[in-house]
Amino acid sequence: MQLRRPAILTALWLGTGAALGAREARAHCGDDCTAPLPYSLGPTSAVLTPDSVLVYPVADDRAAAALPFFTLTVTDAGGVAVDGNIEVDPEFSLIVWRPALPWVTGATYTATGRIDTAAWAEAEYGAPPGECTTNDYPVELTVEAESLPAPAAPPVIVETEHKVTPSNSLDALVCCDGAMPYLSSSGPGSCPSPELADHWHCVPRRDVGSLAVHHTLDRSALSPAVAGNLVSRVIGGTPAHRVFGGVLLYEPECLRLEILDVARGEVFVDERCFGDDIADQLGDIEVDPSAKLAEICEGQPYVCEVAGYSRWDRMRCKTWPEGADFEVPLPETTDPDPIQGMDDPAAEGCGCAFGGGAPIVWFGGLLLLFRRRAGVQRLSTTRR
Repeated sequence: MQLRRPAILTALWLGTGAALGAREARAHCGDDCTAPLPYSLGPTSAVLTPDSVLVYPVADDRAAAALPFFTLTVTDAGGVAVDGNIEVDPEFSLIVWRPALPWVTGATYTATGRIDTAAWAEAEYGAPPGECTTNDYPVELTVEAESLPAPAAPPVIVETEHKVTPSNSLDALVCCDGAMPYLSSSGPGSCPSPELADHWHCVPRRDVGSLAVHHTLDRSALSPAVAGNLVSRVIGGTPAHRVFGGVLLYEPECLRLEILDVARGEVFVDERCFGDDIADQLGDIEVDPSAKLAEICEGQPYVCEVAGYSRWDRMRCKTWPEGADFEVPLPETTDPDPIQGMDDPAAEGCGCAFGGGAPIVWFGGLLLLFRRRAGVQRLSTTRR
């Protein structure tokens, strides 16, 4: 499906922008656990055609927020500044630089982008002035002779992998012999990961099934200039962490892939459904932990209510599977509460919060291995 976009791009001259409202201060240069501020922004391609534009994607839908802190200088081979203007596409989260005149065939240019992460972190998160690194990012550009081809749906590779993983969610565990599992943030840094502690005498009674779906342009069929003029987004699913175009499905779902021809504003749409054939192997999958419990337990298995989001409540436990009230035996030696303050998301200093009740699943190399089912399909170009 091919669509003609309405004029949704907001044109802004370089240097224009309003300061962002300050928020709660966070450690580590204003980084957020799932959406760190970028330290540099680069164009999608260093190879252009006479009618190309420069495209700077900004992760996590932050193009508009990044603009007040982004400057771009374009110069020709003689160091003379080239006129152009900045546009923001909020739907695809792009900063687009459009030259006032077509690029000169065979010429070389230098585009130097600068994202002032230090100022952004100060304005966005209240980070100390100058706490972050701010760098120039120069890119040498070359211009081919041929113009961009007529807008057309590009070839797309769709790869998927189904995976079933034991759940490490606190409410999915059955334990024994005094074990009281809790979540602990591991190690220093801007984005510590939650780890399940004191769980060696615990067994999950639930698995979690997921289907990873990853869309990529088949760049082997596209020139660098043409590929650099195309950006995509997927609507639906759960965005896979730090992987553009990747989503995770926990139930059958139809996804909408949109590909934007940035220079001409054409959008190509592909919609397809995934997971119907493995519906019973997606999401929460109940399993019987009895055999494993029999191997590791000396005493009575039990379950406890989750206190806050990070630990079990020792005073609210029941036998498993009978459901009778149960008093968990104390270990022979007790250490100070290892999770004192864990119910305060800011206690670890990173401003991270691990949502209560959400299953914590360790996917390992899931997002790097989408090899179970792969195919190349060309998107429909039926005009609406």
